Amino acid sequence: MRRVVTAAAVVATLGSPASASTVQQAFDDATTAYVAGRWSEALDAYTALEGRLPARSRNAAIVQLRRGVALGRLGRHGEAAAALGDALAVLPATDASLAIDRFQGQMALGRAEEASFAPVAARDAFAAAEAVAPDPAARVEAVATIARIEAYLDPAAAIITSDRALALAVAAAPGKIVAAQLHTVRGRALLNAGQVAAARTELGRALDLLGGLTLKVGVPDLAARSDLAVAALLAGDKAG
Repeated sequence: MRRVVTAAAVVATLGSPASASTVQQAFDDATTAYVAGRWSEALDAYTALEGRLPARSRNAAIVQLRRGVALGRLGRHGEAAAALGDALAVLPATDASLAIDRFQGQMALGRAEEASFAPVAARDAFAAAEAVAPDPAARVEAVATIARIEAYLDPAAAIITSDRALALAVAAAPGKIVAAQLHTVRGRALLNAGQVAAARTELGRALDLLGGLTLKVGVPDLAARSDLAVAALLAGDKAG
């Protein structure tokens, strides 16, 4: 589910009316690029804008956070983690209008830490994202991502976390693809915990939700098929 951020009057309190209007327009332009996923353009715009705002202010934190998200999307994970960590420390925790930004920032921080081979830090960031999730679908996304990280760190914990994600998904009704991804994560955790038969059952459910063994293959299909093949191989080894 894509969550849309808005360009509401973020800088209306700055300076003279003319100055505030100019900065607000720059923010609006940067946000247009950000929402459209034009990450290089958004990064350049937010970088230019950040220098025009009072340091460590609410507005500067919003801009810095979105700059961090853009950096992460461009694969500059170390810079992204630094920017996001600084921004999240300043972003007002009780401002309801920033709920989506807080969630997206924590998720982006988790992805940056994961890409930097820091799985424990990534899990912590995704857990923080769950705590600020703005809606049920966002919470499912965060919990499922925690389970995916835990599948390698602590398979037993990952099974419990993936069960929680599946329970949350009943209320969120995320659709077959997301449900299949949740079963894939649980299956991988079971596999890593040595529960091969249960893993095969879980991964089979994921594949069924994706339409079974067809010629139409996407990323979720590849993940489920790959893990299912490993489970089948391990089951064959144990049987033989």
